[in-house]
Amino acid sequence: MTKRDAIEKDCWIVGQLAGIRMLELELSQAFQKPGARDSKELQRRVAHLNSWVSMVDQALTRSAA
Repeated sequence: MTKRDAIEKDCWIVGQLAGIRMLELELSQAFQKPGARDSKELQRRVAHLNSWVSMVDQALTRSAA
């Protein structure tokens, strides 16, 4: 892996983490609304967040290996 490749991967990971944190904040605010836990849209967004976290976790695991 070249230095440029490593920097690009680091930037990708940082961008993904920033996006995850933004979505996490949006979801936290949305869950505070009455009846939010029954919302199919919120359930879909939580599933999206979980898949995003898994993808970044896999990238980090491969980087550490």
